[in-house]
Amino acid sequence: MKLIEIIPSYFTSRATSLRCQQLVTALGKQFVVCKATPGFIVNRMARPFYLEGFRLLEENVALAPQIDRALKAGGHFRMGPLELTDFIGQDINYQVSKQIWQDMQFDPRYTPGHLQRSLVDAGLLGRKNGRSFFASQPATPPNPTTEGDTPTSLHFYGEHALFDHLQQRALATWPALRVQRLPERPELGRFILVNNRLAIKITDGRTANLLAGLTALDTFVIDAALNYADTAYLVAAHNQHATETNKALFLTLLQTLIAQVEFIKDSPALIVARVLSSLINESVIMVESGVCSRADIDIAAVAGVNYADGIFAWLAQLGQKNVKSTLDNMAQLLHSTRYYPHYSLLNAARPELAVAPKEK
Repeated sequence: MKLIEIIPSYFTSRATSLRCQQLVTALGKQFVVCKATPGFIVNRMARPFYLEGFRLLEENVALAPQIDRALKAGGHFRMGPLELTDFIGQDINYQVSKQIWQDMQFDPRYTPGHLQRSLVDAGLLGRKNGRSFFASQPATPPNPTTEGDTPTSLHFYGEHALFDHLQQRALATWPALRVQRLPERPELGRFILVNNRLAIKITDGRTANLLAGLTALDTFVIDAALNYADTAYLVAAHNQHATETNKALFLTLLQTLIAQVEFIKDSPALIVARVLSSLINESVIMVESGVCSRADIDIAAVAGVNYADGIFAWLAQLGQKNVKSTLDNMAQLLHSTRYYPHYSLLNAARPELAVAPKEK
């Protein structure tokens, strides 16, 4: 373990705390300092990763392999939440979630899933006893064929790095393609209009069906990714009555940039955006309530749970406004208190939270 959490009590002197920090440094490890609160930093900070993974499965949003694969591809996680809980042991992971939930006065943000409890009751604990529920899950469905129309015109409303990458690949594939860049629309924000007949939007927490009511077109929502240019797998959703022709056109365009795109259930924030936004919100709550510093959160994320980057680095990359709007829509459509954004996300003037977006 690269990380040691130092938890001073009410009676721990400053000198003792400093001696602990010096000892940890001498051992060649990193340390974080945290108040004596449930889960300390690592276990509390990482709860949304596991809990949202199970909630996505319980809500039938996607298959287990799709959930894990989407988070590894788009969120740069080393393992997905479902395979990681198998690795840890379902009983251990469930017990930690349950203990934090109880200690946090049954706050709905920490409510454990009934599915994980059923795995524990059935003895499907994962690697530790060689019995895994997820190992028997069906493989993801085959990639849909994309035979059909090709794009003839693209209208990009607003700016996003994905739009730049997609425009470049599309023009390389179809040199006669007509491209126009326009300001984003107030009610829709940033989106792409393809052949004047279908709309594509990066998820902001609203479902494709809701957005289709605004566009009056077949509408496709794509999941978030930390770097679309190096993402080989992406999930998307479409409105209920989208035509097969428009589905094929959407896939034809997206697969010029991303090798495999799979449709999942039309649900708020899909997979990556839902998990990242939940992780960010929890970390913001911890910092604002004085549990630890922002720097300690990012150290714990990288050295403690082996994330590819710090959680506040994700906030910078995704953009504070985008994270806040995603959480707002999740709160409206999924659970009013579980996903409600911390008020500090409203205030970009706060230096510890005011971070410029760095989309890739």
